[in-house]
Amino acid sequence: MSAPGSPSSGHRDPVWNIARVPLTGSAVAEWFAARGMDVRGDIAPSHAFIDEAQVAEVSVRRIWHTALSLTRAATRTGSPRDTLLVQVAGEARLSLGDDAAVALGPNAVVFLPGGQAFSLVSDEPTARIEIDYRAHDRAAAWVHGAGELVSASMILSAVNALFHTPVSGGGGVISVATAVAASVEALIAAARAEAGALRASPRARPRDVVDYADLYHRASVVIASGAMHVDLTVDRVAQRTGVTRRQLERAFAAHGRSPGQMLREERLRLARMFLAADPDFSLASVAKLSGFPSERSLAHALAP
Repeated sequence: MSAPGSPSSGHRDPVWNIARVPLTGSAVAEWFAARGMDVRGDIAPSHAFIDEAQVAEVSVRRIWHTALSLTRAATRTGSPRDTLLVQVAGEARLSLGDDAAVALGPNAVVFLPGGQAFSLVSDEPTARIEIDYRAHDRAAAWVHGAGELVSASMILSAVNALFHTPVSGGGGVISVATAVAASVEALIAAARAEAGALRASPRARPRDVVDYADLYHRASVVIASGAMHVDLTVDRVAQRTGVTRRQLERAFAAHGRSPGQMLREERLRLARMFLAADPDFSLASVAKLSGFPSERSLAHALAP
């Protein structure tokens, strides 16, 4: 049995493959070193609390630690995975390769390409979420957003659901974990699209001029990330994107569809994903998970 405070200690729930690890002193450096990162400076007074989960192809970590200076060297070995980083509390400075450091405050959302060197420095206790995943399209460079449409709280809620769902006996537990992981992946895709769009186009234009192509993209992000919430309506999508419902519908009409149609399609996609994960899920449970107002409405949507 490992000694308390060592990187391999902590409680592990085998069904979820979740580890909860408190670390002190040299064990902090050992934990980060096992993940390819070096801790610089005096490590003796350092403390960290780590929650880790591995579900499907997604690795999730909730990390809290005292002031630290972390570095990671570039690597070309193996199959590197991109990382979504969400700053939850405290301030930090992040730089990728030779890029200038960027200040990270609460709710900052950052995408780090796999295998690239970076440094992360915090002068105070800090908390963040890190999600490793295989990107369908490789990031050419890192992107940094402020959670304008896909809020950090959305990602935090999905991650907390992954850790806090009861691990009780009976069927369906692994499938629920997979469903939550799929929700996290959907948020990753939406947040990554938003951050990339913000980087490519700062949208500096007069307030009374509507860029319908940009509006369509931003509304699509809102729908993709929030379709599982039954209270997301077309009017709320318009409100969150800062336009009228009529302007929103014009933006979608240019693509031959309506925002309501996209919202229904996204909810139906989620429902089918949950049913594929566990055919024994009740329609009532799937309706609740995928944003349908009732079991009857879901059954109608699934009907051929």
